[in-house]
Amino acid sequence: MTEGTFLAKFDLDELRSNRRQEMMGNTFRKVHAYNELLSDKVEEPLIRTKLHP
Repeated sequence: MTEGTFLAKFDLDELRSNRRQEMMGNTFRKVHAYNELLSDKVEEPLIRTKLHP
């Protein structure tokens, strides 16, 4: 096995098309699960003080 960072290209139009045609569609998408990841809110212990005025 090789470790590293790899780039991959995805055809988003094809993925969206497949989702529209799949039996389950987007049934299992959990968009609400990403709210905290997209938040700008910063809480302890991640608050940093400015080092320079």
